[in-house]
Amino acid sequence: MATGKGTTSRPARLQFKQKLVSSQKPFSTAELLKRLKNLFGEVSVMDQDQVDLDSLKGVTRDLINANLIGHKDWGVRAYVACCISDLLRLYAPDAPYTVHELKDIFVFFVRQLQNIANKDGPYFDLYFHLLENLARVKIVLLILDLQNYEELLTELFRDFFDIIRSDMSNIVQSHMIDILEQLINESNGLPQDVIDIILAQFLKKRKDENPAAYKLASEVCRHATDKLQRYVCQYFTDVIVAAGKNGTSAEELNDFKTAHDLIKELNRTAPGLLLNVIPQLEEELKLDDTPLRLLATQVLGEMFSEKNSTLASRYDNVWKMWLLRRNDKIPDVRCAWTEYCLPLYINHHELAKQINEAIISKISDPDDKVRVAVCKVFGQLEYECASKLVGKELFIELAKRCRDRKHGVRQEAIKALARLYNMAYIEIVDHDANAIEKFGWIPSEILNILYIKDNEINVCVEKAMYEEILTSNNGDSARMDRIIVVFGSLDPKAKKGFFSLFQRQREYVFCIYLYEFLSWDDSNNEDSEKLSNILNQVIERISGKLPDSEKSKNHLSAFAKLRDTRVYKLIRDCMNPQSDYKTVRKSAKDAIKHIEQIAASSLETFSILIRRVSLTTINRDLVPLLMNKIKSVDGEQQNEHSIIAHELFTDKSSRFPAIFRSHFEKLTTLLKEEDESSMIVEDSLEALSKLAKAFPDEAYQDSETIQRYMQFALNGSPRQAKFAAIILTHIRQKQQLCSDLFKVDTRFFLTNALLLFICYYIHQLCFFIIYFRNSQKIIPNLMVTSPNILSYLSVLSQCALYMPTTYEQQSDTITNFIVKELIMKNRNKVYKAEWVDDDELDDECKAKVLGLKVLVNRLLAIAETESAQDLAKPVFKLLWTLIRGGGELISDKSTRPSFQSRLRLVAVHSVLKLARKKIYDSMISAAELQELALMIQDPCYHVRFAFASRLIKYCGGYHLNARFLSIFFLIAHDPDETIREMVKVFLIRHSLASKAIRDKSMHFEMSLVRLIHLLSHHPDFSREPDILNEFVAYIDFFLDTIANAENVSFLLYITGRLKQVRDAQTLDQSENLYALSDLTEYLIRIKCKSCSWSLPTFPGHVKLPEDLFKNLPNPEVISEVCAYLIVNLLLRELFY
Repeated sequence: MATGKGTTSRPARLQFKQKLVSSQKPFSTAELLKRLKNLFGEVSVMDQDQVDLDSLKGVTRDLINANLIGHKDWGVRAYVACCISDLLRLYAPDAPYTVHELKDIFVFFVRQLQNIANKDGPYFDLYFHLLENLARVKIVLLILDLQNYEELLTELFRDFFDIIRSDMSNIVQSHMIDILEQLINESNGLPQDVIDIILAQFLKKRKDENPAAYKLASEVCRHATDKLQRYVCQYFTDVIVAAGKNGTSAEELNDFKTAHDLIKELNRTAPGLLLNVIPQLEEELKLDDTPLRLLATQVLGEMFSEKNSTLASRYDNVWKMWLLRRNDKIPDVRCAWTEYCLPLYINHHELAKQINEAIISKISDPDDKVRVAVCKVFGQLEYECASKLVGKELFIELAKRCRDRKHGVRQEAIKALARLYNMAYIEIVDHDANAIEKFGWIPSEILNILYIKDNEINVCVEKAMYEEILTSNNGDSARMDRIIVVFGSLDPKAKKGFFSLFQRQREYVFCIYLYEFLSWDDSNNEDSEKLSNILNQVIERISGKLPDSEKSKNHLSAFAKLRDTRVYKLIRDCMNPQSDYKTVRKSAKDAIKHIEQIAASSLETFSILIRRVSLTTINRDLVPLLMNKIKSVDGEQQNEHSIIAHELFTDKSSRFPAIFRSHFEKLTTLLKEEDESSMIVEDSLEALSKLAKAFPDEAYQDSETIQRYMQFALNGSPRQAKFAAIILTHIRQKQQLCSDLFKVDTRFFLTNALLLFICYYIHQLCFFIIYFRNSQKIIPNLMVTSPNILSYLSVLSQCALYMPTTYEQQSDTITNFIVKELIMKNRNKVYKAEWVDDDELDDECKAKVLGLKVLVNRLLAIAETESAQDLAKPVFKLLWTLIRGGGELISDKSTRPSFQSRLRLVAVHSVLKLARKKIYDSMISAAELQELALMIQDPCYHVRFAFASRLIKYCGGYHLNARFLSIFFLIAHDPDETIREMVKVFLIRHSLASKAIRDKSMHFEMSLVRLIHLLSHHPDFSREPDILNEFVAYIDFFLDTIANAENVSFLLYITGRLKQVRDAQTLDQSENLYALSDLTEYLIRIKCKSCSWSLPTFPGHVKLPEDLFKNLPNPEVISEVCAYLIVNLLLRELFY
């Protein structure tokens, strides 16, 4: 064919002249394939614009012959389909077939395209050619011209989504996308089945089965968004409207969830489809049906929070309505809303401000499940989000949940705060102001929770401190630095809480050692039962401070019977002061793992115990580092750390002296090398004093070291002298050394008198002082004006306690000096405030305090001797005089107020200390106990607080007679809430603990009659109604802390018994006792009524304390008491 300028090309004619269909014998398959291949080769390359359509008419009719379309050979059918598709391409836009014929053709096409999935098949190229023709020339759109095309269209869509696979080539998948997109965009209406097929690809199950179908559906939806919007909207509208009208059964709810899963997937792949669906979800948020409203909240929450989502900005009204679901009336909806705040914080920083404003109220939501959910949100935040997006006020509100009434909330809040601090620690160490401001306070807040005195809280705090706040895996030095940073950030109250962790650890170490020892007893003698009882008491003591004491007790009892050697060995290693950090950690891990194997049910209990006794925070590895920190005073930062290290060192040497055991040599060397005034010297002396008491035979006792101790005892500071004296009174040569401390070496003076005179004469005073120091002894220099008087008294107090035999040789001299020269004389009479702190206390007052301590320590040391009572009488007389006189002993009343407060406090402490000994307790009369009790109402806050604290310490350790318990209840009118709360918490906890440990004893209940007796002798008491009204507070305080449904009938019984006795102290003045008894009975009944307690008659008989009460002599007197009570009833009516 020639072409050129001014000419046009002639249409190409089909050259194929062979027949495809025979009217007689059919062609063989091979022949037919050959002919079809030739035809395909020609028509496939023809150009639509350059073809003579008339030449195609013959093959056009042959190709749709039923024998070809329905031929059994796959190749024949493939060639036929390709040739027909090319003919349609060439004839386009007018097909050479009738509508009926076109329908058969496209049914044939659809079936042939099913084979394209077999990419390795012999005819794959033909199927691809067919697919390509349908896609590129858009002949597939002829389907839409057919009558009832919906079924065929549905079949095509279904087949495409069924056959597509991920391993298909991109061009194949692209053609499939084009075909489906063309059909969607050009159709006047899509069958619902087609919409269902498309949306079904987004279901999770289908997505997992065939990811390629999901991808195909996603691409189709993206390319046909505008057309599909209406159909998708109608689909979800039908679902939502149906649910809104009829409610939801379980089956319908599943369908509803499926629909919403589709919405979430569509939002990820083709969000444009949901243009009119999202507003419908807003309507769902308003439905009364809770499951549907919950589902809408969850779906929108997930969609809003997805990364890169712009839904919140595009649908502002929907976003605001979703935020309001935080106040939904159903807790589950509020919980669901809360859970999506976490991904919103993480993925959408721009929404953080709105989330902060919304979530803060949920921290104190009425439902605990919501509060837990909020705590978990903050507990899972990454540091960047927490630091930059969340305000401190939210973390402060979170901290309040640590005191929540529900354990689950408390646990999650503590866990969240501890994790936040752990993440912020690096920034805090780097002095990042924002990190310190936002998170630096967290350790204090967590430790202050310990004051709630709840076993579950204690376990949570321990876990948080040991596993998050104090933990470090970067070596001993990093651990030491972390402990110092954390401790340095604590407020005073939190520091006490910090130390209480180690006090509890110390107590549990002892209990676990005892538990292990008793568990191995297998004797069958008469002691076996006793040991078993002791084991049960130890188990009671251990389990009493665990969250579920009954369950823990069962675990401990069962585990004791196993007698597993390996576990006990590992636990001993955990709490062995000589174990290094790695050993402790490995032993703890191995012990828990082994317990899980042999006693899985006990794992929870033993996990708590092992964490509690394991010396992971402070152990022997850290002692040298602590000592180096104390010595480091270069620069402000190091100096601050030195002070913190000093506090830690001091506490640990007291609680765990054994961890210093391997450092005897280093501690002793420091005494010789460091300056006497340095902090490390005093700390080393203190540690050595604890070690000397615990391991006296291991202390260094060479002459040089002993001489150094002597120097500190005679010339050191009061604290240095005290610690040196303790060491000297515990080592092998203690008898001689203490004697040397007291006596004057006369031979030294006679031999060297001339030299001393010359030194003084030529004014070489400095040399004289140095020379004199080595000869100095205590007794000859025991003068008020001595510059070392405080150190001398410190030494005497320790010698009196630990070396009474040596002390007694000089006791008269010392006692006369203390009483006549020190306590009974005032030298500085300048008026000062009512109270001054220890570091500001005048040396004169310190001397008086130490003098009293010497006298008391002497009595403690000789408590078991026959002369104890006689020697104690003058000391008790002095102490009671101080208490009665408010701290004043001098006739001219010249003692300063600050001295008086301090002296009466020391007197009170001294009486309590002596009362721990049975012989001295017997010397305290009921009247004197009443005088002592009034000190808890002292006008000075510091006296009251210190007295209450010391009383708690001694009563908590069961060191005092139960009669002292009644003193606590006089705190009821204390103006300071801190003291009242401290006492109240102690009474509640200790009364419960006492019953567990002391076999249901009634010590606390019996203190009610002692309290009534105490109140009846109170100087402010009167039977006038106004005064009685004030005394109601004391009884109410007792009932609030001690009374319960189990003991209230006993309390009423013993109160009534008071009407059958007289006051043993003042026999003729028992009316006060009866009035208070009657008042207490009335208050008990009111308490029972308000608490809905039953009040049965107490079945037993109990004797009242004989030291306070005597039986009435005869029935006539009892009648008089009853008559008095009748009158008192009238008084009650007036009173109330």
